[in-house]
Amino acid sequence: MSGVKAELYKLETMVHTGKYDDGWEIADVRLSINELKEKFTKIEKSINTKRNTLGADGRLNLERLLGNKFLRLHVNALALKQHLRNRLQQRKFELDSLERDTAKLQPIVSKKLQEHSESQIKRKEPGIQKLAKKYNNLCSELEKMIKAKQSPRGARAPHKIATEGLFKLDVDDDIWQDVGLDDTDLSSENAIPQWLGNEDVRKGIKALLELDRCKEELRRLSYERSAMQEWLIEEWQCVIKGIENEQDINIIYQLDLRASFLAHVCLIWQDKVCLVIPHKSMDSSWGPTLDDLAHVRKIEMMEMVADQDSNTETVIAVNDDDDDEDDEDDEDEEEEDGEELELLEAVELLALSDEFRSGYNS
Repeated sequence: MSGVKAELYKLETMVHTGKYDDGWEIADVRLSINELKEKFTKIEKSINTKRNTLGADGRLNLERLLGNKFLRLHVNALALKQHLRNRLQQRKFELDSLERDTAKLQPIVSKKLQEHSESQIKRKEPGIQKLAKKYNNLCSELEKMIKAKQSPRGARAPHKIATEGLFKLDVDDDIWQDVGLDDTDLSSENAIPQWLGNEDVRKGIKALLELDRCKEELRRLSYERSAMQEWLIEEWQCVIKGIENEQDINIIYQLDLRASFLAHVCLIWQDKVCLVIPHKSMDSSWGPTLDDLAHVRKIEMMEMVADQDSNTETVIAVNDDDDDEDDEDDEDEEEEDGEELELLEAVELLALSDEFRSGYNS
């Protein structure tokens, strides 16, 4: 704001006094004044809008930053470089347009027009060079403050612009590089970004990504659920219509089996996707009526009971076989125990007879 005011005051002073700097004419000065007034109005409106959006903490930070000399020079240097870049681009476009226009005219006319236009365009060069010099002076001041440690930690001095070859606008010129102007976070003093240094933020990012994937999967499931219901309705209608129009009992029997299978599938699918909302409004019916579903469920329950009964009988039979085997084992053990007792008694009798004979002989 202060820079725009100072430049506007300088140009208005030229108009009032009638003394113009080198390279300036009254038409150029008036045009620049109008541009600066429009720019000043836009800047003032933007500042007021942003001030109104600030909270209490934001206003305190703003007051603190406004008193920072390094920040003020930093912002002025960036704005001045952008203005200088725009002026150079405008001059380049004017020269290119002049070359295209004069190429279509006769040689004599085109030569005079080109000389006149080039002289008018080149009159703006001193003003552009002055902007470059002013920018280099700001870079020098920023460099001095960095060396004196009067800048935020990690701040870098911007590159100066070489005045030689300034109007060539090569691709690798410093005019296109904003080193030291846009890569320094002055408000946080190069603090580590939250997404990099804060573990809670990192966990939150991962959770948010997982939530997005879940939403995407749920959306896919909603389409799949709708397709399942549409397919089952169509299949059921075809089977029912076939049963109504068919006369052959064999084919009707096969269609009845198909209808039972579809009703069975309907029971399973409804239980699995009851919590999935279809992506479009659909009827609550899947094709089979409540009576059809109840009949199929009744058959399933009867089959389950029959399976349980058969399993129970199998278990009982197995237990009976085990009991018979246990009884046989017990009998075998009793027979073995009896044989062992008889053998022990025979050994004892033999020992007694030997003892009696030895005593009698003696």
